[in-house]
Amino acid sequence: MKSLMGISVVAMTLAVALTACTKTEKEIVYQYPPKDVLESFSTATCAKKNCVKIAKSSLNKTFLLMISGKSIDTTPQWMDLKPSVVIFQQSGAQVGLFAVSTEAIYGNEDAKNLIQSFDVIADDADSVTFDWGAGITSLRTQGTFDTEIDMGDDDGTNGSSLQILNSFVKSVSISKDLIEVSQISKILQTKLISKKDNPFDPKDEGKPKIDVTESTLNINVQFYPYSKNPNFTPKAADKSRTVGFFVTKIATPEVADEKQIFITKWDFSAPKGPVRFLVSANTPKEYLESVREGLLYWNKVFGFEAVRVETGVDDSSVPPLHAVMVRWIPWEDAGFAYAQAQNDPLTGEMLRGQLFLTPAFAHTKGYVKKLTPVINPLVACDLTKSYNKGDFLPSNPDELRIAQDDVRSVVAHEAGHALGLRHNFAASASVSLTQKGVLKAVSDYLHDANNDSVMTGTTVMDYLKGTEDILLGKYIKNHPLPYDQMAMKWAYSQGVDGLNPAVSKYCSDEDLIISQGRDNVTIFDCQQGDATGSTLTSLINNHLRNRQSMLQTKYDAILASLFPEDQEVYTGNLDIILNENHTELGLKDLKAYLEMQKNHAGFVSLDKWKNVIQRGLKSDADPALDQMLKDDLAEVGTFADAKNLLTPVSSSWTTTDLQMVLDSIAKGQGTIKGRTYQLTADQQARLNQYFKDEAAYVETELQKQLNDLFVGL
Repeated sequence: MKSLMGISVVAMTLAVALTACTKTEKEIVYQYPPKDVLESFSTATCAKKNCVKIAKSSLNKTFLLMISGKSIDTTPQWMDLKPSVVIFQQSGAQVGLFAVSTEAIYGNEDAKNLIQSFDVIADDADSVTFDWGAGITSLRTQGTFDTEIDMGDDDGTNGSSLQILNSFVKSVSISKDLIEVSQISKILQTKLISKKDNPFDPKDEGKPKIDVTESTLNINVQFYPYSKNPNFTPKAADKSRTVGFFVTKIATPEVADEKQIFITKWDFSAPKGPVRFLVSANTPKEYLESVREGLLYWNKVFGFEAVRVETGVDDSSVPPLHAVMVRWIPWEDAGFAYAQAQNDPLTGEMLRGQLFLTPAFAHTKGYVKKLTPVINPLVACDLTKSYNKGDFLPSNPDELRIAQDDVRSVVAHEAGHALGLRHNFAASASVSLTQKGVLKAVSDYLHDANNDSVMTGTTVMDYLKGTEDILLGKYIKNHPLPYDQMAMKWAYSQGVDGLNPAVSKYCSDEDLIISQGRDNVTIFDCQQGDATGSTLTSLINNHLRNRQSMLQTKYDAILASLFPEDQEVYTGNLDIILNENHTELGLKDLKAYLEMQKNHAGFVSLDKWKNVIQRGLKSDADPALDQMLKDDLAEVGTFADAKNLLTPVSSSWTTTDLQMVLDSIAKGQGTIKGRTYQLTADQQARLNQYFKDEAAYVETELQKQLNDLFVGL
């Protein structure tokens, strides 16, 4: 995901062994149903009941339960729940729906977890009819994606459920392939929110509060006859952690606290063939080809047709098996795309998935200017995603091209999740490209629409900075990336060979969570949004770029406080606003970096993290970090060179920026964040004097702070 997904609601799952591991191998006899098992089901006619009739020969046979939900609110969201292997079992006047545990597959009838029970309406020697009632009444809260590292989450056999308050069953249908139930359910949802004491105070960050609300979900419930796919070979996860896939964890028979861990992957063999990626019909035509190219990127990686794209698809229902629905969500202020996937809980075979894309990734108005290299030719161009790629959709061909390249990168990333791959936040630290190389690539990119771009990371599964992400989005139009190729080649091979750490470093979400949470350190070469090449060069470039419009940024912030967008008739107190603080000089990140260069405090290399800290060893030495910091500085030169780059060439360096602000003040009117404003003559006079004073302040204060920054270096 380009971002981690929001709250997922998940059905009950289980951990079931595929092979015996005792000294004498057992023959594992799965309680599989016959191929025509669904012919023994029917929707019986019952007065005022939702009835299902099942042949008794089909009781205690395995089915795969798959549940998907769609919220009913202003911005509907889909939620796929983790599949479970289940059985129907009768006892007297009830039919129970059970999630089958490991022992049950081997014949232990007591080792089952109850999902819910149904009242029997009719019973004879051959069949039993039960009332489906209000449908599924409990939803598991376990994540759909599982990882090798135990983060203390639910293990799948225990855990909490989401409370369903009431349901309306719309339909119950049975075909030769599946049983399908459609229901609308009211759920009780508990979540942690931030509650502000004063919602109008921009400095009020809020306090954590438990919020309990009622929500409505459209829930689709499907039962498929379950048996192991004979054409699919499970693949054990990579213990060396050279590559990272989502996994399914399978309990080992007769061995407590031991699990087999299989990666999630697809079956590309006949008759299934390529995975169908179904692109929703509402996808904007200007981005449709980029979406298609982002999906088909993976065929370059695999070297064969693993992905087949279909466009113009009706996305009103859940995706079919062996398919991934690609939904364009018209949610303008959303800041993320994400993916979901459902897999066989016993083998790891991926069954279906969904990608969710929003217009947020296409907001590139004004981005050409932000991509353009800064004046100093030594400093590599960079652009962090904090720019949010503009507030509006592209307004010219260059901005549209940038948006299309970024969409291609985002889609390839999310499709990677749907194909089983996890994040790899070390991709930008695994290429030889420097920030100077990025600068040249940006210049070439802006001046030549046919330029091939450069490889800013070894995989699309990283979170790259804005510039690097766009360059990579253009690069993957014609080229596969080495980590992606290595990971997929290994995943679909029969052996354990093919992994080479020299191709790319690897680290993922749990590395960031554990290192920063438990050990209070940052892994230097495993960060989200870090620069390709020299971090110092990137930080200098960011500062120089932001400094060019420092006063304008402050003026925009003052206007936003003076004329808040959420209150059309309210005008803030200018005295209070002007007394708040001085203009931000933007040296915070540079200060943190230089402190790290002085004593390395709070940072470690990925090598030390994996081979020392994670193994419970202790050592003050970190030669890998020493070398990386040395190389990082070398791209700039020396600390004296860095200071020279940061020092303004003129003591009156704010002149251009100040004049633009004074011109805006003189104009006296405009629009800020959607609200039209008109300055009074008094406000104009006070703002005019404030910014003249502020320009003098920042010119003096910046030099003072720069001198302090480089003391001792």
